[in-house]
Amino acid sequence: MAAQQSTHFSDVTWDVIVVGAGMGGGTLGSQLAAKGWRVLFLEKGVNIARRHTYQVSDEPSQRISTGNWPLRMTVDVDGNVSRVHPPLGCGTGGTSLLYAAALERFSRVDFAPSDASARAQRGSAYDGWPIDYDSFLPYYEKAEALFRVRGTPDPLDPDDSHKLLDPPQLSEQEGHFMDSFEQAGMHPYRIHVGIEYVENCSECLGRICEQNCKSDSNRLCIQPVLQRQQAFILDECEVSRIEAGPDSVQHVVCHHQGTTYQLKARLYVLAASAYFTPVILLNSKNTHWPDGLLNRNGLIGRNLMFHISDFVALWPTQPCSKAGANKTISLRDFYRHDGMHMGSFQSTGLDPSYDHILYFLVTSMELSWFPWPRKPAFWVLQRIAKISTKMFATCSIFATILEDFPYADNRIELDPNEPGDMRVVYHMRRELKRRNRKFRKLLVRHFRRHKPRFLAGQPRLNFGHPSGTCRFGDDPAHSALNADCRAHDVDNLYVVDASFFPSSTGANPSLTIAANAIRVAEIMDAHLEKLVRAEQSAL
Repeated sequence: MAAQQSTHFSDVTWDVIVVGAGMGGGTLGSQLAAKGWRVLFLEKGVNIARRHTYQVSDEPSQRISTGNWPLRMTVDVDGNVSRVHPPLGCGTGGTSLLYAAALERFSRVDFAPSDASARAQRGSAYDGWPIDYDSFLPYYEKAEALFRVRGTPDPLDPDDSHKLLDPPQLSEQEGHFMDSFEQAGMHPYRIHVGIEYVENCSECLGRICEQNCKSDSNRLCIQPVLQRQQAFILDECEVSRIEAGPDSVQHVVCHHQGTTYQLKARLYVLAASAYFTPVILLNSKNTHWPDGLLNRNGLIGRNLMFHISDFVALWPTQPCSKAGANKTISLRDFYRHDGMHMGSFQSTGLDPSYDHILYFLVTSMELSWFPWPRKPAFWVLQRIAKISTKMFATCSIFATILEDFPYADNRIELDPNEPGDMRVVYHMRRELKRRNRKFRKLLVRHFRRHKPRFLAGQPRLNFGHPSGTCRFGDDPAHSALNADCRAHDVDNLYVVDASFFPSSTGANPSLTIAANAIRVAEIMDAHLEKLVRAEQSAL
């Protein structure tokens, strides 16, 4: 049934419709399809199996063909408005097409029950994670196996149950930093990544993997079930709204090749990212849901979180070769420090080349509040990039991942005058700036011998790590979803992108999204079995 021709797909009542084919949607949909359920993916981008153009430009059709989000996004940070290309994927695989494949677990402390101290630090409405680490652990292990994660256990992690593949050999320079960090009293380990490291592997940071060795959800989840005709995908499809009654979804409204369709399923899944899942929900207004679907408590789109990701240049203390793997080191010595929530410190594998430096400078200019004249400023940045390429030639680029806290006024806001019908509104708190300053001071103190240099003066929001806009929890007053990631008020709707996060933590989000998708797929499998039995009993 799932493999029938697209001219008939609207005549089918699918078992599951998944909106979005990224890390969450792709993982969940493939799990259910492999169990025999009829799954339909609805994806704004293209099926990457059919398109292999890798040249990136500002032109929307070119961007979407390369798996990049096609349009600029308006971001209002403390009243300073910028228009940026968010580092988001678009197509089968979503952002996992472009990510650096860091697949790290959250820490046990991130799942700790909420108490007065946690609410004081993370916001008065923070209720913690409604599931504990031990319940989530089996799904981390399944996700690590599915995405072929390589690395070594974190020496500071008491849950040393990782069954990871062997990491690649360190480059001489990364080995130098590994030894130096240990001598400084740190506890570095081999970062957990989903990369096969085939011959001449370039680690494919920020682009589709040309050698098909990166563990993205397109390669490992979606294409296998499509090729086995276990699922169907409708790509280049815009989902505009979900039509729902007081307690269940009736159909999805979408647009494909100039035609509007109403598609039906037993169960529905939103996985359009923490940016666009709330947009779909807020646009799904009717008499039952006058403020948007699931928005009775006013939380949809709110509590938006990012990470602060500072890029830090470190220089080796002796000449070293960079030949080999260069995204290889992580440490969590500062994950918590003096009771403060900090985060991770990782090598990025980024080469301080002219192109990378210019991209960084242009992005920084776009985020600036000052109205730079674009053409003259770009000419100046080109020359700065040429000079910087020589200055940074021998360094390695590391990055911080600093936890962000949920605040209700940090949000996705509907705006019909904007591409995608939305804008980001964000207020950077003093406490966030204070924690970032503390993190920077710690790094300078411990890595002084490597002459650390921060590549941006102000804290840098990581727009590739949005989360929290449709969070889960036990209390319907403070959450949109229950512990199963099913809507509190709508019994056949689930959410499995990073929208469900109640906290951003201080680690990369991708593995947790995938692990949760595997967990929810098991829940949905049982839900579908129950629905089918009820239908059979009614006959």
